[in-house]
Amino acid sequence: MDNIQQQIGTRLKYFRKLRGMTLGELAELVNKSKSAISKYEKGTITLDIVTIVEIAEALCINPAVLLDYHPKTVISNAIYTNSEFYKDGILYAYYYDGRRKSVTCSVISFECEDPSLPEINAHFFAGITDYDFPSKCRHYYKGTMQYFDIITHLNFTNEINPVEKIQLTIINPLSHSSAATGMLMGFSERPFGNIALKAIISPSIIQDTNTIMNDILFSKEELNTVKKYNMLLVGSLDADT
Repeated sequence: MDNIQQQIGTRLKYFRKLRGMTLGELAELVNKSKSAISKYEKGTITLDIVTIVEIAEALCINPAVLLDYHPKTVISNAIYTNSEFYKDGILYAYYYDGRRKSVTCSVISFECEDPSLPEINAHFFAGITDYDFPSKCRHYYKGTMQYFDIITHLNFTNEINPVEKIQLTIINPLSHSSAATGMLMGFSERPFGNIALKAIISPSIIQDTNTIMNDILFSKEELNTVKKYNMLLVGSLDADT
C-alpha cells in the first residue's frame, strides 16, 4: 500500500509542477489544506477515490495517470537480458530541431514489471535541461516499448495533450557502448503537419553534442534516397561510432 501511495504522490507532484501550480494553488482548487496536498505528494496519507478524481480534474489529466500502479516483479526473460544496450533501463536521445537551431536532448526510461508481457512501460522526457531532473522537460510522454533482435519500437502519448503521439524506432546496436540511430515520428503544430526526425540514441550521456552533428543531420546520401525511392531511409551507425 505504501508503494501505491508514493507513486500517486510522485505523479501528483510531477503534474502539479508541470502545470506551474504551487501547493497552495492546487489546495484551493480542491478545497484541501496546503499541508494535506504536501502529505499526498509525500505518500504519507492515503487519498480516497473522490479526492484523486478532483485533483486529476484540477490538473487537467486523466485519473488513470495517477492510478496505473503495477507491482514490481522479478525480471527473468526481459529486455535487459536480451540486449546490453538496454540493460540500465535508461537511454539518452538527441535530435536536431531546425526550429530552435539546436540539438534537443531527451531521456527515455523504461521498466519491466511483468516479463511475460510483450511490451514494457516507457517514459519519454523531451527537451530536458538537467540530466539529473528529467521531469523538468518541455514535453512528457508515456507509452510502451517492444524489443526485437534487430529493432526496438516505442510508442508514446503526451500526458497533457493525448492527441499528440510520437513513435520512435531504434535500430539495435551490436554492443552496449555503441550509439544507435532512430527515427522519431509524430505531429508538429509549427510547422503544421506530420514530421520525421533522425535521432541518435545512446546508453550514456553525450556532453558535447557537436561531436554527433554529422550523425544527427540527414546526409546527402539519405536525401538522395528520398528522391530515388520516395521514402526516408535511415540506416545504422558505423560500428566505430
